[in-house]
Amino acid sequence: MAQQLTLVAKLRQRVEEQGESPAFIFRSPHDGRYVLSWNRLYRLAGRFAAVLNSRGLGRGHLVVNTLVNSPERAVCEAGIWLSGAASVNGHCQMADGSDLLHTLRVSRASALLVDPDVSNIPWNVLTKYVSVGEDDSVTSSDLTDLKKLFFIRRVEGDGPGDFITQLDSDSDWFQADDVTPEDILTVFTTSGTTGFSKLVVYTHREYMQLHKAMYEFKQQNPVNTDLNRHFTIAPFGWGAGYIGMGVTTCSTIITCDIRVGGLPKDMPEFICQVLEVEECNSALINPMYLPRLLQLAEMRHLKAGSNENAEISRDLLDNLVLTGLPVTRAMVAAASPLAHSVIVGYGSADFSFVSKHIVTDSETFVDHDTGPPVEGVTVRIVTRTMRKQLYLSTRQGTSSSRG
Repeated sequence: MAQQLTLVAKLRQRVEEQGESPAFIFRSPHDGRYVLSWNRLYRLAGRFAAVLNSRGLGRGHLVVNTLVNSPERAVCEAGIWLSGAASVNGHCQMADGSDLLHTLRVSRASALLVDPDVSNIPWNVLTKYVSVGEDDSVTSSDLTDLKKLFFIRRVEGDGPGDFITQLDSDSDWFQADDVTPEDILTVFTTSGTTGFSKLVVYTHREYMQLHKAMYEFKQQNPVNTDLNRHFTIAPFGWGAGYIGMGVTTCSTIITCDIRVGGLPKDMPEFICQVLEVEECNSALINPMYLPRLLQLAEMRHLKAGSNENAEISRDLLDNLVLTGLPVTRAMVAAASPLAHSVIVGYGSADFSFVSKHIVTDSETFVDHDTGPPVEGVTVRIVTRTMRKQLYLSTRQGTSSSRG
């Protein structure tokens, strides 16, 4: 039973039960489509785990992953699980890369994954701080814990040097047999809006429990029980977009392959097209896209109605999660024609959903209402007076202990 509380065990279960069913579907703005089945994900991940193991990486090691949402990132993350190591989200938002350097120093990571061919900051920053030797070993006077660097490249036509093509040709495969629920699975980073991002550690057990409530909700509220296809544009390194979600909720994750041309220039058009073509039944969408998304959906509906031979129908999402901004009644009203239920929640990288409100009637929604606490969460209201008393008692305790 304890083994089921690791994402590795849960991934094996998905492979056994679903095999060639899609684990991930990556879409690009240029109509590209890349499918990773559960079998293929597991096979490629085990081969990458063998690469990590051959470089001396496993339990007790942290690997910073700077890759964007892509098949390569999914394979690398799952490979890190199988190796027994843990990943750290390596986002780089500051122009000088100081936030990435801060993450590397604080986490004391042993290895780093970068794609030097993508126009991004991480590799440009790191070239000033590290020297790369044979076998991609790293030396750095600034980042003394960093020992290995992995270049994760995509080559047109699957040519030499292409990461996934190389794994396909490898024969070595590895899976650590001693991963426990208490081992670190991943380290998320917060938004960093108040300075450097905090590093938030999740063990396998904590992450599995995190999504237990979400899975139970899907089981208790099935509109289409044969279809679990979830669309998201959330970054894989963020709590709401982490690739373990599909494993824990038994869902196919559909997202944008940012490795091909970056984010779509017309995101609402991209979302509308993917939701329709991929027959998604749930989605996580930023509220700012709702007005145009609804307009596009109406246009498609009217266009279908103008064709006498077309069946006039709107295949609604079962549920639509709105997150990233305070949600108003107008937003929920705009989302309601797109989904049977709208889920409004409040959370953070530290704890995902703290509260959740499932809305089926937008008329009853009150602006910014994020619902009651989810199972396992206790809320305490602390007034200004209480906060001052707590501060003073802490100070007194500190003074007396020193005295």
